[in-house]
Amino acid sequence: MLTSAGIRNEILSAALADLVGTPFAEASVAFIPTASVADAGDHGWLVEDLNRLHGFGWRELDILELNGLPRQTRRRTRRRSRRREHAKLQELIRSTGCSGRS
Repeated sequence: MLTSAGIRNEILSAALADLVGTPFAEASVAFIPTASVADAGDHGWLVEDLNRLHGFGWRELDILELNGLPRQTRRRTRRRSRRREHAKLQELIRSTGCSGRS
């Protein structure tokens, strides 16, 4: 089952149970978070989705990353991440009154 926002209501839960066709406690599931890699910012929503899925009581829950993003996209994502980390570090240095140089 592919969703854009996880299993967030009873209708989706029932549809998932129908697709699986066996009690969750007897079934295995794979969580595939690949699309979230390109999403900048806090990924707390991803953890919430994974916790919600885990709460169904699966026999086994695996995480499968299929990062097939083109190199250019991966590089842009890494650059954005480095820029954010650099900005956070600069803000920390400013807030402590340090120059950041020895």
